Amino acid sequence: MFRFLKNKSKFVQDWEKQTFKKIFEDLGVEFDTFSKQMQYTQKIKMDETSKSCFYSLIYPVSFYKDFENRLDTNFKIENIKVHNLKNKESMFIILYFASNIFLAYSTSLARSKFEFDYKNIDLSGIKIAMWGDTEGLQVLELLTKEEEHYVNSGDIYISKIEGKEYFHLKELEDGDFVGIDKDSNVFVITHDPLEVKPFERGKLLDVLKSSSDGHDA
Repeated sequence: MFRFLKNKSKFVQDWEKQTFKKIFEDLGVEFDTFSKQMQYTQKIKMDETSKSCFYSLIYPVSFYKDFENRLDTNFKIENIKVHNLKNKESMFIILYFASNIFLAYSTSLARSKFEFDYKNIDLSGIKIAMWGDTEGLQVLELLTKEEEHYVNSGDIYISKIEGKEYFHLKELEDGDFVGIDKDSNVFVITHDPLEVKPFERGKLLDVLKSSSDGHDA
């Protein structure tokens, strides 16, 4: 899955949280942990650059220590039918889960064009399917065990910049991030202006540590 630097983040709306909590409640007790996760997320990162609009939930670093389990199978729930209060029609959403975390959802509409009615949800046609985490597996092969400790699975994705792919490792400020390529070269990639700044591979651990400390502060 590709994401781009034009991604924006917005606050998670109450109607989003209420909808997801209602879905998890209706799916049964095995989904209770995902309902609990809703209290930890405040922002959502939006990728509306493709036909399928993708919305990633942003969690604090401390959250992953309590919920993340990289041994869990990644899966998605498709064909969830929800009423859209803005156009008074039904729409479908897909929920994505990885490493025991509710990671994201996708729709065919931009976020400005829908508002879920959490009292009008139809789960009768849902499908639960596995989905791969090839990006995460590729990244873990490039990192040391200590570096891996400072990278959250929910932060890993590919950004394609000027024709080259970079793995996103850690969010910095103002849309900047720490990245690594398939040859294990590391970079700080800035958003405005757009620049790819290489740094020494041996300094990656210190950069990840300092960005984690700053994120928690």
